[in-house]
Amino acid sequence: MLNFCDEALAVERADGSPILELGDCIIMDNCGFHQGHQVEPLLRDILQEHGINLLFQPSYSPHQNTCEFCFNQVKGHLTQNTSLTLYETEIAIGEAVSKIDASNSVAYFRNCGYL
Repeated sequence: MLNFCDEALAVERADGSPILELGDCIIMDNCGFHQGHQVEPLLRDILQEHGINLLFQPSYSPHQNTCEFCFNQVKGHLTQNTSLTLYETEIAIGEAVSKIDASNSVAYFRNCGYL
């Protein structure tokens, strides 16, 4: 988790500006390895050095979990494309995921009350 966040902090846009900027928030679910007693404080320190806040979602609740909206969109695509799903599962999943864009992500966070 620490390596992932460290690498994410190094990612830049085409214009050279960082993807994660001062005032941004990273929202994580309550998966056990996200909140390890040793990992969470280190992660908070790393992010705070860049002015980024770390927030955890409330205890599991499907209506407040952005991933559930994403999974539902993927499952809907797979259901609509059963023949492709049956014979070319990886392609079907790739197609489904490729349809998730920034506007979908914003809608997921808005539906969960984070925006």
